[in-house]
Amino acid sequence: MTLKELHSNETMRRREFPVAGESIFLANAAVCPFPQRVADAMSAYSYDGTRGDQEQRIPEGLMDDTRRFSAELLDC
Repeated sequence: MTLKELHSNETMRRREFPVAGESIFLANAAVCPFPQRVADAMSAYSYDGTRGDQEQRIPEGLMDDTRRFSAELLDC
């Protein structure tokens, strides 16, 4: 999903942000609704966490990639 896709595809925007069908939401950088795919991923991770070690459920390399990306983003 890209910003361009969200701007040009109303069907995708409504699917990813159900709140748009209920109200006008003026988000800011601090607080906003999750996209549906994020809520789905969080739900799946939470469910998997009830079945065993949460860190073992993360695909190999994802944690290191996330740390590396975060460090680049923060320039540290």
